[in-house]
Amino acid sequence: MKNLLVTTILLTCSFAIRAQVTDTLGWSNFMMGTDTLYESPNGGYAFGNNGYNDKVKAQTFSDSVSFVLKEAWLKFGAIEFNSEDSTSSVMVHVFLNNGPGITQLSNSDTLAPDSIVSSREIPIYELTEGTITTVDFSSETLVFSAFQQFSIGLSFDSLAVGDTIGLVSTTDGDAGGTQQAWELTENDNWIVISQPAYSWNLDVDLAIFAVTDRNDPAGINDNITRVEPLHVYPNPTSDILNLNLDSFTDSESIEILIANQVGQTVWFDYINKPSLTKLDLSELRSGIYTIRVSSESRITVAKFVKQ
Repeated sequence: MKNLLVTTILLTCSFAIRAQVTDTLGWSNFMMGTDTLYESPNGGYAFGNNGYNDKVKAQTFSDSVSFVLKEAWLKFGAIEFNSEDSTSSVMVHVFLNNGPGITQLSNSDTLAPDSIVSSREIPIYELTEGTITTVDFSSETLVFSAFQQFSIGLSFDSLAVGDTIGLVSTTDGDAGGTQQAWELTENDNWIVISQPAYSWNLDVDLAIFAVTDRNDPAGINDNITRVEPLHVYPNPTSDILNLNLDSFTDSESIEILIANQVGQTVWFDYINKPSLTKLDLSELRSGIYTIRVSSESRITVAKFVKQ
């Protein structure tokens, strides 16, 4: 069990002063707590890579109005670049929260981070310790609806052997039971970090923040990309995957991308819009994947299992 924690290292709240932005989701709640770096009892960090082989740490957000996601901000308390391997990196993902996960009461609810909307790969040598690392998502104009839940998460699978990173968090109890911090375990289960039986039993928020433009996205004219769920079936599938693309217009050029759980692209193609598309995935390895179907007007995403 992960709730046998060792030493914590307290860090001062030394966030860099940034230019004024429309909104930074998660910032004010985080600043009401005390920031901390939690070590793992078997090496590494609770909110980084460690001996439990945790895959992803993520923080969930939503807003009362529609908005455009501009950037992700991350604060690291430890960066150990021992490998000196220039390919060592982390992946920063934007997830829709529409999948199963284990909450504080061990319920399996569709509240967890699920389908990957967008990803950025950041070499470890570009990360900064003790100040804000900025990840730019503005090129895609990702528009989220009011109260639509999404998460920003950090994957460690691309780190070279010997490299270690640790995310800052608030101190236990500071999150007030909101359960917005999640982890993807070695067994591909999404679990809230405050879960006492299966996770760290820590009521914290992670130092991950979403920088948004709360101006009405309808005012961006046609240059918008709305983020929506995609209906696929059968799921799981052994060969054919059907995509329902009724939300796209007949004139749209559509891009299809399939990525594995760490955000690596395994399939890519362009199509003209039919109402239903069949993909032959018989050559794809067994595993869990995200499929992203996008045009100039929208991004639709879903997670599926290939048997």
